[in-house]
Amino acid sequence: DNFSAVRMALRGTVNWKQTDWSLVSVWRQENDEALLGVDIKGSAGIGFWVEGGLRLRELSDQVRVSEQVVAGVDYSLPVLQSLIISAQYIRNGGTSSQDVSAIGAVPGPECDEDSVFGAPTEPDPFAPFLTGRDYAMLSAGAGITPTVNASATWLQNLGDGSGFIVPSLSIAAPHQIDISASAQIPVATWGNGEFKPGDEDLVVGVPGASADLSGLVPDASFFLWSRLNF
Repeated sequence: DNFSAVRMALRGTVNWKQTDWSLVSVWRQENDEALLGVDIKGSAGIGFWVEGGLRLRELSDQVRVSEQVVAGVDYSLPVLQSLIISAQYIRNGGTSSQDVSAIGAVPGPECDEDSVFGAPTEPDPFAPFLTGRDYAMLSAGAGITPTVNASATWLQNLGDGSGFIVPSLSIAAPHQIDISASAQIPVATWGNGEFKPGDEDLVVGVPGASADLSGLVPDASFFLWSRLNF
């Protein structure tokens, strides 16, 4: 960033009925792009939140408007040390209505039309982090003992039927050592797609040649790490 353009962000919040009500706006001068949003968080027996925004940007001399919405609830149960269950809906209105499943169908970066080699433009700071449009997420986190915690998260693409599950376990062992283990397991809940491509989606190529990339996509990924605090 060479600080040659103005960027602004404003946020206002009021608390009413034990709920925080916020209005948010962001503007970037270099591409005349704006984001207008609301953020509502509160508790009515269960915790709830709604975060939504409209993104306005100019493409090909036209103003394109897309929405991004997250809505969720959570509930705490007096089980073990603690147990919190949450559910969330996510909508990425800026993506294509057709879910991307095949690797070859994943859109490439936008290119500068004046560039001979099609060099990528500046990364989009408001780009959706998922390629589909509608998602659901369920998660549960439990404090089993004061030093042992476990959690599980399931993210589901509601368009193509694929999803993934992330279980994790963390232990605060004696002598200031933390240990954590987790996994990421793709599943085809009712279809193949973004998180678990089908075999045919992993074959890419050009006329006269093709490559099978299925060996590069793991059935599951496992992570183990530890930290020493001193």
